[in-house]
Amino acid sequence: SYSGNITHTGGGATQENLALSGSVTSAVLTQAIIGTGTANTTNGAPFQHHGGSNRCARTSTIYTKAILNQTNGFPSSGSQIINTIGWQANGTGTLSGNVKIYMQNTTATSTGTSDDWDTQIINGATLVYDGAFTFTRATGEYNSITLQTPFTWNNTNNLRIAVEFQSGANLSTGWYRTTGGNTASSFNISSSCQSTLSNESNSYYPNVKFNVAPELTISTETLSGFEYEFGSGPSASQSYTVSGFNLVCNTVSVNAPTNYEVSEDNTNFSSSLQLPVSSGI
Repeated sequence: SYSGNITHTGGGATQENLALSGSVTSAVLTQAIIGTGTANTTNGAPFQHHGGSNRCARTSTIYTKAILNQTNGFPSSGSQIINTIGWQANGTGTLSGNVKIYMQNTTATSTGTSDDWDTQIINGATLVYDGAFTFTRATGEYNSITLQTPFTWNNTNNLRIAVEFQSGANLSTGWYRTTGGNTASSFNISSSCQSTLSNESNSYYPNVKFNVAPELTISTETLSGFEYEFGSGPSASQSYTVSGFNLVCNTVSVNAPTNYEVSEDNTNFSSSLQLPVSSGI
């Protein structure tokens, strides 16, 4: 939920706070599903096995804005606060290992096989998950990780997702992918990690599912100057903007306290408003 105050700071005879409150259904996250392909990612990227245990794999995938805004994906405008990410399994089995996930808003469209991991690929990126994780896989299902640090995709740039995975077990099946974007990867037959993603740089992206949080904001929390001479009211109106993304309600309520009224068109005033929500916005 959201609540805030628009505070009256004028010099009139009576000063009051104009309270703005709205509600967004909590504990419900909007889903964005990216990719519909059913081909297998190369060598099981981003959680590669490559025929053995005790291996290190690194992957960098560029999801372009157009890909992220596809049908069933993110809306075409508005920042998106990503809370979880899941990859769609192509096969069954349990896979455990240590996972690091990085996310970054970027203008890049691809990752080269000679790009350095530390100085080019994750430089400036946000480490959103770092820890052990066990994937319990079923074909077509998404294996989701809750991010330790939620990430805001700005819905303007592309999104880079870089994964480092160190596995203690072998797994012979991979993850679904879709043509487009770019994925570069490397794998090593020891626990050490390669500094470059030298094994591939190809035009595909793993199918993923994101969960994103509802967001409701106002353009200002303070309005001043609600004053007038006695008997000459009301005071002049003032405006603010209410905006939201990924809302899972049909309306947002705006309620005025005693002695104040609110209006959507600056003509018809009342004690409360119901602002319509369309496609989560």
